[in-house]
Parts: sequence; structure tokens; C-alpha cells
Amino acid sequence: MHTTPEMQIYLHDRPATFQFVLKGKLMGEWVPHLEHAWDTARSVLAGKELVVDLSGMTGADSGGVELLSRMRESGARLTAAAMRPESEAFLTVLGVSAPRYSAGGGGWAWRFLRLSGLCG
Repeated sequence: MHTTPEMQIYLHDRPATFQFVLKGKLMGEWVPHLEHAWDTARSVLAGKELVVDLSGMTGADSGGVELLSRMRESGARLTAAAMRPESEAFLTVLGVSAPRYSAGGGGWAWRFLRLSGLCG
């Protein structure tokens, strides 16, 4: 786990998948940091699916968008569990659709979706 108030990157190594969970704004110094973590993860995947959960992201600079695009193009599956209001605009620009967060009643609609557009 790597975190600051602006960005949080969580890594989950599971039997069938390796998952990045991104929260905050992917910009500046965080872009090469995520790229380095991605390079390291690719060296140990050994057939595992690489999943990147974007549901906690609120924005990215051009370098962050370019990195996410390269990750997708290399085979990573970009997902969103649910869309918080502050994430909706950013994720929509990336072509990500997800159920909206509901504060009352059901809480998070925890399900991962295969994404269209950016996620092929």
C-alpha cells in the first residue's frame, strides 16, 4: 500500500488475479510510481489476470490517462465497483460505466464490470 492524502494505491495479490485499487488523483509523481508498481507486477503475474479498480479515482493528468490506456492495451482489465459522485465525471471521460454509489439502503453495489470503450 502506498498512500498520501492525494492518492492511494493498494495492491492485492490473489490466486487468479493481481489487483490495483486506485483512489484519488493520478497525477504528477504518482504516474511513474504506479508505472513502476505495474512493471513489478507484470514480472510476477505468471498467468494471473491484472485488474485495475478505478472506482475511487477522482481525476488524472494527461500522463495518468496515458498510463491507464497503456495498461489496458497491454491486457489489464479496468473496472469500477461503484461510482461515487466525485468520481463520475472522471470515469465517464474514460468510458467507464458502473453502478452509482447509494448512501441509503443498499450501500455499495459491489460488482465488477467489464468496461466498454477504454477497457475494450
